[in-house]
Amino acid sequence: MPRSPISISATDLLGYTNGPGLTLDGEPVGAAWVRELAASEHAVLRRLVLDPIGHVLDTQILKYRPPESLRQALHWRDGTCRVAGCRAPVHETDLDHAKAYDSGGQTSGNNLRCLCRKHHNMKSHGHLHDRHLDAPLQHVERYRTTP
Repeated sequence: MPRSPISISATDLLGYTNGPGLTLDGEPVGAAWVRELAASEHAVLRRLVLDPIGHVLDTQILKYRPPESLRQALHWRDGTCRVAGCRAPVHETDLDHAKAYDSGGQTSGNNLRCLCRKHHNMKSHGHLHDRHLDAPLQHVERYRTTP
């Protein structure tokens, strides 16, 4: 799916002001059209907090479904279903929001974890507590030092 990044201030996106969005080439795009595009189920919104000279200080995905890059990173981090003792391979897992998205949970690496379908359904119906989950794998580089 092609990506067409557009930046727009939060006040323009919310309709408080009516400034244009900007493409990567600096071309202006009407705020009403950007708001319509943002409402699409296929749009991925990323919040970028910038300092006064334009350096990114923080970023957050503002949609339910994570982008493929985050999905791949979480698959690598977790390796298998995170329930203790379950070794369902990561390609058979769902990404689960630890804090439900509709309750304010973010679509971020800190709030997502891999659960096999069985355990995801158990969690969604209140039959799986976090105490049954393993911590994410620790990917640590080890170096030898010589005396």
